[in-house]
Formats: sequence, structure tokens, C-alpha cells
Amino acid sequence: MKSNQVVYSHKEVAMKYFPHLSPKSASEQLTRWILRDPVLLDEMQQAGYVRGQRLFTPLQLSILLYDLGNPTPIDWEKDPQKPVRNNRSAEK
Repeated sequence: MKSNQVVYSHKEVAMKYFPHLSPKSASEQLTRWILRDPVLLDEMQQAGYVRGQRLFTPLQLSILLYDLGNPTPIDWEKDPQKPVRNNRSAEK
């Protein structure tokens, strides 16, 4: 049975948030953001995240989008469904 779950590479997600950086720099910056936010890091670790992983699960991507917001412009061509979580920063 084929799964409809889509995974995204760390580099692919990082380039959405930091399109002006090189892929390596964008990946390093996204990792810094995750590691420097204790709430985000805890949520990601509860979803199975470990430093150095190369792919984000749909749940991990949802957490990133919730905590960091959608990168602009958003263009998730692989998965037309947008995550359903609300941005935590909008609640403040």
C-alpha cells in the first residue's frame, strides 16, 4: 500500500526559510534556530528529531511551520495540503 506521507529534506526546508543563503549556510542557520529555541527543540525531539537528520517527517514540518511561521513565499509543491497547526508566534 502506497503512503501519502511526504518528507522534506533539511536542505529543502532551510532554503524555503533562507533563499538568499547557500544551501549549506541555510541548513546551518535552520539548525541554529531549532537548537536555540528550547520550546521548538523540545517539540521537535518529541516528534523524533535528532540533530543531523536529513529528512523532516510531516509532523516535524508541521511543528516548524507552527513555531517559525510559513516561509515567504510558500511553495510546497510536493504536498498541496497545508499543515493545520496555528503559528505560536501569532498567539502572543
